[in-house]
Amino acid sequence: HEAHKDFLRFTGTSAITGSFDAATGILTLTGVSNRADYQAALRTVQYYNDAANAAAGPRRIEFHVTDSEGKSSDAVFVDVTFVIENDAPVMEIVTTTVEWIHSEFILQPTLNLTDKDHVTLANATVTLVQGQGFDSLADTLTATKTAGVHDMIEVSYDNDLGGLLLSGPGSPAAYQSLLRTVRLEQTGATTTSRVISFEVKDLDGASSGLYQRRYFNSDYLPKATITSITAVGTVGGRITISGTGFGPVSPNLIDLIRLVSRNGFHDCANVVVTVEDQTLECDAPPGSGRDLGAFVQVASKYSINFNLFSYIAPTVTSITSVGTLGGTATITGTNFGLAGTDGLTQAANGDRGVFGVTIGGRECADALVTDTTGTQISCTVAEFVGKDLDVTVCVRRQCYTATGAFDYVPPTITGTFSASVFGYFAYITGTNFGPVGTHSYLTVTFQATNGGNSFTCSSTEVTLRSTQIGCMVPAMQAVAAANTNDPSKTYTVTLDVGNQRLVVNHGFTYEKPVITSVTTTSLYGGQVTVQGRNFGAAGGLVPTLQIRDQANSRIYDVGLANTPTDQAPPAVTAPHTTATTWVPSYTTNDLATMTPEIYITIGPFKSAAAFTGFTYEGPIITDMVTPGGGSQFGDCITATNTVPCTETITISGRNFGPVSLMGGNFSTWWTTHVSGRKDVTETRDGSSKFGHKYARIEIDGKLPCANADCSTRNNYGLEVESNTGTSIQTIVVHSATRITFTRTAARPESHLTGEGLEIKLHL
Repeated sequence: HEAHKDFLRFTGTSAITGSFDAATGILTLTGVSNRADYQAALRTVQYYNDAANAAAGPRRIEFHVTDSEGKSSDAVFVDVTFVIENDAPVMEIVTTTVEWIHSEFILQPTLNLTDKDHVTLANATVTLVQGQGFDSLADTLTATKTAGVHDMIEVSYDNDLGGLLLSGPGSPAAYQSLLRTVRLEQTGATTTSRVISFEVKDLDGASSGLYQRRYFNSDYLPKATITSITAVGTVGGRITISGTGFGPVSPNLIDLIRLVSRNGFHDCANVVVTVEDQTLECDAPPGSGRDLGAFVQVASKYSINFNLFSYIAPTVTSITSVGTLGGTATITGTNFGLAGTDGLTQAANGDRGVFGVTIGGRECADALVTDTTGTQISCTVAEFVGKDLDVTVCVRRQCYTATGAFDYVPPTITGTFSASVFGYFAYITGTNFGPVGTHSYLTVTFQATNGGNSFTCSSTEVTLRSTQIGCMVPAMQAVAAANTNDPSKTYTVTLDVGNQRLVVNHGFTYEKPVITSVTTTSLYGGQVTVQGRNFGAAGGLVPTLQIRDQANSRIYDVGLANTPTDQAPPAVTAPHTTATTWVPSYTTNDLATMTPEIYITIGPFKSAAAFTGFTYEGPIITDMVTPGGGSQFGDCITATNTVPCTETITISGRNFGPVSLMGGNFSTWWTTHVSGRKDVTETRDGSSKFGHKYARIEIDGKLPCANADCSTRNNYGLEVESNTGTSIQTIVVHSATRITFTRTAARPESHLTGEGLEIKLHL
């Protein structure tokens, strides 16, 4: 038994535990349990010895068992023969590839060497591995001995094989220190990489094992070359660079990889060599463009520039529509470059020679990448029309065309529209008609809803940006294609705007003449101007005006035949919009209204709806003067205020009588009529035209004669008013614009004075 070298152990249970005394060599198992459990525990007892310098030979192991009453079994012995195994030397070296420079390099300055069971070692070898860059003309291995330490160890080098042999008795420590001095020396080497192996053996020939390490002399590393670079999206990412002279995987001799663009230099990050000398990877920064420069620096040596790097070209997946007025569109895709305008303003040639974004060949202005992932562009689409237009996005020197990707918002027509039955411009309102002007891409066609040939609107043009189209519709009766003389028929409208078609059923009808205004005229009749639409050509068909009293349904038609010879005949004076005609007095043909309905008939077409905005104009007073030019009712006072005062007053205005009867003083037409009254009247053919009483004057709401019959009194039937002593005498209608009358004040209290008195003229 060797204390502290020989050991016993077993596998315990929850009921049986044990302890081992290394000094005495006794293993004690304790715990109350049954016989079967103890039997199982004893069967797990093991002997072991891992001491480096244990003595070989037999070992006897004695077993005793004691029961709960303290009685012990007889001793049982087991013999074990312990055989010593040789432990090989243990060498610890650094095996990772290492870079070195200049002409010599110590290979393993931190090498550790031990041997458990030998105090003396036999030899060590350090060898330049054949086929791993070894050059016998350039490479030499050396070791530096120290007197008193390495005296028994011989050092020799085989130049042809590249092997350094250390041989002779020496302790592990001596060999360790000598191996730490081994160096590689090179003269005129042409290659950089060397693989060197290390091995130590003890006196029994046991080997530490063969360890290898790779060494790079970067002094002899050639300049790197780049043969290819994988592309990456404009957000940046991992790229692979292939070439030569990149050095080992480890250590990484890459100082930097630099990418060159119009924005300057950008370094690749997280560089690793994945295949020695041939392949490396790194993270390219965000950017855009193609055929960009790239160079690599390996062990302080720069490669030349290689224009081999490109970002992935852009793609377009969708674009939003805009109206034909233009507007902001959003383009979605990939690889649009950095946020902002940089890559787009550089466009395809890098010199603003090509627009960043075009739609249908037109620039989409103010193009801007709006996100940091290079997937969205906003730009201002030009005012135009069309569908299936090509969208081209150019990011520096890389362009992508999405064929037929863009549509302007299609046109719409608001409601229905019409045009003159005589043919004239129709105006279509809606949206997305495009720019103002005449365009080959713009057509309007019609088809009768109930069948018939189609016909086309001519002189078609956009008259208001995007919202109105004007075109010339043929006359309804002049074109066989219309197939109808009925303006109530409807037509299907087909509108084509830049290959975008809109079909509107029942969208168009022909329209008969429509009156929108009629100028007023005297109650005695006169010329009027009729405004409206659908009147036909100027000087064309002669219009007929129909005047209708809606109260008694009396009608008078005014046409060429019954227009007085001294009046201008009816005619269309401005194309489609204006006509002039004479109208008779408001009492003609038993008409009895100052506001009759008006219709117009041109050719076979009569306006469908009456115009009710017309009114005859009654008498209008514009001025009243006395002979002295002063106040009409303030100066007629005598010295005694007892003598009646008489003054003649002149009324100026219009519509005081029919112009055609004003050959002289209108009083010459007075005549006795109806119970001897001598009122101012006009007679034709012995009958009264304007009623029994023609002219009366009212002052401040007071009517002389108190509405009594004044015709049998003195002074031509107009006498002193019983309440005021005032009489209105000798009313004379001189013309359509002038009337005179005489006022007499019989009593002082009737001398009305003051300004602003209300005068009413009754005709």
